[in-house]
Amino acid sequence: MAFTEAERAVIFADVQQGGKDEADLKVAIQLIEVELDKGDPSSIQDAFELALSVHPTVVLLWLKYLHWLDNSLKIPSKAAEVYERAVIVNPMSTEIMQLALIAYERAGESSEKIEELWEVAKNSIVDPDWGRSLFTTYIFLLKRRVVQSESKDFSIVEEAFEDGCTFLSHRFRFWDQMFKYRLMHAYFHYSTTKNYGKARDIVRDILATGGNTQPKVAIEAISYERHFGRDMIRCRHMLYQAVNSVTENAFLLFDYFIQFEREEGTLEELGKALSKVNSQAKRLQQRDEQMRVQRLTASPLKTKKDSPVASRENGSKLHAKRKLQLLSEDNENTEKSVAKRDKDGFVVPTIPSRLAKNKEMDVDSGSSDATVGPASIIVSVHAEVNDINADVDEQATVFVSNLGYNATVEEIASLFDNVKQVWLSGAGKGKQSKGYGSVTFNTAEDASNALKKDRVKLNGRPVFVSKYKKKKEGDVGKSDFRYSVGLEKNKLYVSNVHFDCSEEKLREVFGAFGSVKAVRIVTHKSGRPKGCAYVELDSESSAQKAINSPAIEILGRPVKVALSNPPKKDQLTPAIKGHGMHRRIGSMTNGNDETENKNVDSGEKPKKTKLSNDEFRKFL
Repeated sequence: MAFTEAERAVIFADVQQGGKDEADLKVAIQLIEVELDKGDPSSIQDAFELALSVHPTVVLLWLKYLHWLDNSLKIPSKAAEVYERAVIVNPMSTEIMQLALIAYERAGESSEKIEELWEVAKNSIVDPDWGRSLFTTYIFLLKRRVVQSESKDFSIVEEAFEDGCTFLSHRFRFWDQMFKYRLMHAYFHYSTTKNYGKARDIVRDILATGGNTQPKVAIEAISYERHFGRDMIRCRHMLYQAVNSVTENAFLLFDYFIQFEREEGTLEELGKALSKVNSQAKRLQQRDEQMRVQRLTASPLKTKKDSPVASRENGSKLHAKRKLQLLSEDNENTEKSVAKRDKDGFVVPTIPSRLAKNKEMDVDSGSSDATVGPASIIVSVHAEVNDINADVDEQATVFVSNLGYNATVEEIASLFDNVKQVWLSGAGKGKQSKGYGSVTFNTAEDASNALKKDRVKLNGRPVFVSKYKKKKEGDVGKSDFRYSVGLEKNKLYVSNVHFDCSEEKLREVFGAFGSVKAVRIVTHKSGRPKGCAYVELDSESSAQKAINSPAIEILGRPVKVALSNPPKKDQLTPAIKGHGMHRRIGSMTNGNDETENKNVDSGEKPKKTKLSNDEFRKFL
């Protein structure tokens, strides 16, 4: 868009006289775009400086300015001056801190000044991914400094590696899930310091904490020892351990193992490796076949997708032996129920097997007022025997759900304060729990405080914490939608959100438009993000600023912003599977597909009819 000098002067004057509302920010951005089109560096810099003098807390403006300085102006000393101001104004922006470290190094700033910046930068870390990235930038800045000085002393780099490991592991439980930081640390010792003892300790830690189950991680760690440590016995030992542990993409590791023995081993060692790999491949094939058969022989109402034997617990498959046990129990129960006959000799119809819950269900459809049946089994934190959940103080009790089947009462109790007793439904006599239960506290106030911890993570899964309500006779258990529906003019719906984006990052980005009251990232029941979020701002005007702002990018991905206007639960069409809908058995119909589809298409409710014995058999 071309502007005359007169139009440019008007825009410039508007920015000088403007305030800090949405319209003024748009004018400031318009001025910057005008100057960028003209291409005059001096005018572009003036436009950025003027815009930031009026809107000093808008992080996106700073990042746009810094990007232009680094990639277009390319004057390191000038860029360092602007970075120094940006760091002061945005002390909690990890992205600006990371760029500032590189800019200081490019400008040849002193070690003292870089160390001073680093102390400020560490305090900006609120996310493990950004934390690892920031430490990585700083560590290799130090390494380049040592190399340039032609020194062989890399102790300062090693101290930075250790500091990063300690700092991040203390702040974040899952600080290095993909093992990238520790692999980088091990490679540094193998290739640079030649401290093979330390490098092997790091590799041992990687493989012992889950790296064995990931073929690419195991192969990379073993290749370091193979090419630098040259201890083939150690490599072979690690390969055998990894082959015993791997389950997913196992053939990547199998191929590497065979090729390793071809190149490094004897004929006898190659034969042993082939035997081991073939044995493991056969075992994995049998396991997959067992799972397939179990899915096919399970209840007809349990589909391949919904079958509990195919479900995952905390990201890993249930043990095959446990799956067979669960299946045999279901079959025994089914046989017993089918064997019942009435006085005339007819088989008494049985209720169809309960539908398994979807493998992933929307967090949004959870209920705040959940119910617990009176026959739930009690598992106390202190008691060693099971009991029946009878007299429970509702005011001092909360309902917990979406628990991992292997979650223990001790783990659940550790999430809260002043816990008196924990109950898990279905747990006892060596059985797994059903994934829900209740927690009783000393006082009602403790229970109220526990509700604030809704969706706290346990073993990577969000735990739903809601009000406890005893299930009364005749109560159908209908639950209310836990979040408000309809148009909320101060709340934003943000889509196309990066899966690695954190709540802190969303607060930082949308804090440029106003005070952020709440942020909620929508996740599946497993805890995996769905790629959308809700951001509640302090006012309608703040929300409009965000909607009318230029394209917003978070972690390199452009996001879409709109006002929050979710439909009411009863407006959702049951015929559409997925999209936050729970599959339920409300009432049994005659199973006529054509009639049912016709009723759904016409908007009519299907009629309830009584079923005969023959019709009941169709369910089985």
